[in-house]
Amino acid sequence: MTQVTALRWFRRLRGVVGEVRSAPAGDPARIVAMAQAYRRADELGGAVFRRAAAGLEEYAAVLAAAQAEHAGLRAAFRAVPPLLRVGAVGRLVRGCVQAHTAASGAADLFARRCGDLAGRARIAVGVEAGLPVAEAAELASAAARGYDSGVLGLRHLRLAGERLAGSAEARALLDRAASDLERAWLVKAMAAGDAGLAEFAEAIRGRPADWLAERLTLVDRHAPGTQSRLGAAVRQHEPTTCGTTCLIVARAEWDPRYALALTSAEFATAFRAARAAVHAETNRWYPRFAGTSPHGMARWLTRHLGVRHRWRAVDDTDARDVSRALRDVLAAVDAGDPVPVLVGAVVPRHYVLVVGHHDGSVLVFEPSAGRTVVVPDRAFLDGDLRGALGFPHLQAVVLPDDQAGQPLSAGMSADGSK
Repeated sequence: MTQVTALRWFRRLRGVVGEVRSAPAGDPARIVAMAQAYRRADELGGAVFRRAAAGLEEYAAVLAAAQAEHAGLRAAFRAVPPLLRVGAVGRLVRGCVQAHTAASGAADLFARRCGDLAGRARIAVGVEAGLPVAEAAELASAAARGYDSGVLGLRHLRLAGERLAGSAEARALLDRAASDLERAWLVKAMAAGDAGLAEFAEAIRGRPADWLAERLTLVDRHAPGTQSRLGAAVRQHEPTTCGTTCLIVARAEWDPRYALALTSAEFATAFRAARAAVHAETNRWYPRFAGTSPHGMARWLTRHLGVRHRWRAVDDTDARDVSRALRDVLAAVDAGDPVPVLVGAVVPRHYVLVVGHHDGSVLVFEPSAGRTVVVPDRAFLDGDLRGALGFPHLQAVVLPDDQAGQPLSAGMSADGSK
């Protein structure tokens, strides 16, 4: 395996996602030809390209059906006598909208599937950021299991490559690590910032895998289940701290030093103090009895995760808008950024945290129960989240800036949020 081959793998996959996203009304025959080319790929990552080919063929089939439906509607409209066409206009418009929505939704589905694949192509991301190939392969696969894509997200790998390239001190810390898994956790801390790295390295040196998993993260991302640390539940204990709890877990998942600060003490006490501090910090102007505003959530994440976050309202009556939001949420999760999302019914009511995804299902931390739950993609699109998350609709997301798009004004906050 060479650096050139690894980079070509990642860039070609990224290119095909861009082509499909930019042309949802494109040529199905051309897309099928692209799929056939990927099926013939026999270089590094051939299996990845075969999966991408299957997604392309699925997209092409939906697109062809939508185009046929559109053509049939136009033909039927032209066959109506001119004097009767006024009544047929509504049917034509509704049918065209449905056909376009189906094609666009299929493009988003393919983009999400390629997100799965690109997330697994972490080795190429590390190489592109400047890591040696062997080291990128070792770090990218550390602790990957189930919905957990590993210790390091794509943003962690990029930042770590940049920081290691210019720091002999950081490289020396890695060289003294006792295991590959320990090295991965140390690299994750490096990616999150420079403070306290030597102390962190000393605290985790020689620790077994179970100790690292218990102390350096607050949720297990490999499968659904109840979450606890050191005998205490990781959950929302107060009626208005679902957002606060999601923020604490999100920061701990980004920066293992923060998680270790909580788990090094008596966890129940430290976690309670963190909830009080975070709730106060995010609600300087917003009334605390109402929970946390999306703007406050975004501002706190920007301050503590080192990348600007914005909140974005989601029109839960528009499947297209929900689909776009879900696509961006999963891209952020692949980068290593857990994403708070706001769910509700008539009004926004409850924050949950998206922490992983795999083959059409999303792993979500639900703070009121203190559990991770698996939610199919389809449940988000259909507004069928009540059974898993307590409320039926996705209504807002809090994303890092490269996935956030255009924010609404700060004055348009969700007053019903918790």
